[in-house]
Amino acid sequence: MEKDTGILGETSSLLSEGYTDLLGGKEEDPEEHDDKLLEEICQNINSDKQFIGYLTLSISIGIITFNYILWIVCIKLVDYLQYPTRSETQAALFKVLFISYFLNTGIIIVLLNTNLKEHYPH
Repeated sequence: MEKDTGILGETSSLLSEGYTDLLGGKEEDPEEHDDKLLEEICQNINSDKQFIGYLTLSISIGIITFNYILWIVCIKLVDYLQYPTRSETQAALFKVLFISYFLNTGIIIVLLNTNLKEHYPH
């Protein structure tokens, strides 16, 4: 295969034998460089997937913990009110739990998913 002649008259073998690293002066095979690049990209993707998995798990545990604490607070609140009958206590407990869980799940999720890109301060 013919070798290309560069501007300064030096022979260049970029296409036939690989390319020369400008900083180190060593030749590398373009396919080997592509393999290294793909391997690095795959490692980054795998580490990102692992981070997202841990983040999702920690958020799920946090939500479950918050809901459990909310449930206990609602029970203590209804017990503090001291309704005369058990049925009134249960009805009040269900009302308080419904309102707190509705606020916790419904409104917070809607607020988190709102698109506020148009409302950034200028």
